[in-house]
Amino acid sequence: MADLPADRLEPSPPFSNVGIDLFGPYYIKEGRKELKRYGVIFTCLVSRSIHIETANTLQSDSFINALRRFVSRRGHPKVIRCDNGTNFHGAERELKAALDEMEEKKIEKYLSHHHIEWKYNPPAASHMGGCWERQIRTIRKVLSALVKEFGERLNDESLRTLLCEVESIVNSRPLRWRCVQYLTNLFWSRFRKEYLSTLQTRQKWNEPRRNLMVGGDVVLVKSDIEPRNQWPMGRVIEVYPDDKGTIRSAKIKTPSSVIVRPIQKLVLLVEG
Repeated sequence: MADLPADRLEPSPPFSNVGIDLFGPYYIKEGRKELKRYGVIFTCLVSRSIHIETANTLQSDSFINALRRFVSRRGHPKVIRCDNGTNFHGAERELKAALDEMEEKKIEKYLSHHHIEWKYNPPAASHMGGCWERQIRTIRKVLSALVKEFGERLNDESLRTLLCEVESIVNSRPLRWRCVQYLTNLFWSRFRKEYLSTLQTRQKWNEPRRNLMVGGDVVLVKSDIEPRNQWPMGRVIEVYPDDKGTIRSAKIKTPSSVIVRPIQKLVLLVEG
């Protein structure tokens, strides 16, 4: 079983390391039109504080605007983790393209002061984003019922105001940080040693196993949709290790496509 990522454990200013996801859609009224709106949630991976923006569509442009509003109010994060969604990939490409159009000196200055590292979870690995998926569940459980009941009375401005109120309510819950620095450091030290380690009890995968290997390994790809006897088989063509050299996900060539899956969704059938 893998260790928790370092950006979830190391003390850092709020929103230095964030996880991003979208939720919705919610239907609002604009005159006689019924429009879709989406929520974009930014979760601090350390303190679990949240920041919510709205997106008019699932296009990359809409996501980039939400990200720019977040950065303008919260500052540039060091690490952004997100699911493997097409809108996130498009946003990264367009951000890089925008940087390429700048002058070289401006690029160097920007990267040195506001470098942002993007980290994507493998496809079909939603458990890797559990810390921000849980915040979405906290919000959506109540918000969906309210919007469903009163959505016909909401417009864009009302929805943005409502999401800001939701953000304030969620962030008012008790968090790990304290005002006095000494107590904060003492609390954080004991929290890591006495509590945080108990959240990741390793009841299985306690011993090292053989890593998947490129070339000869044949695997069965688990699927939550297809029946068991129709799960595809494939050959490992690329592996993705963590910083300790343990393979966590792999690229598989099946008879019909090439996919990336976490090792939890792969069953080794034949060793190469």
